[in-house]
Amino acid sequence: MFAVETLNLSKRYGKTDALRGLNFTVNEGEIMVILGPNGSGKTTLLMILCTILKPTSGTARVVGIDVVDEGTKVREVMGIAFQEARGFWRHKPSSILKFHASMFDIDPAKRQDLI
Repeated sequence: MFAVETLNLSKRYGKTDALRGLNFTVNEGEIMVILGPNGSGKTTLLMILCTILKPTSGTARVVGIDVVDEGTKVREVMGIAFQEARGFWRHKPSSILKFHASMFDIDPAKRQDLI
């Protein structure tokens, strides 16, 4: 089993391909570096792997778990720290909590009680 695996992974925004047919694997214990110029799809790839974005086509797996079909399980085994957290500070705390609740598939009716 690979730590990360993509098969023909693609993400399209309108007429623009952010990712097109990406195939790679990372073995457990390996360190992978993602390098490229602005607009080359680095952030899009990471957002797909951490289940924030859905790919247009193809497959991505984290420790054998499909990021689309089993997003909740992926989020249980992976974490992500963004370089800059500025985006979150533009929102009300309740909006941030609702976003995180949605990431863990908490029922919308129950979210309000929890928040």
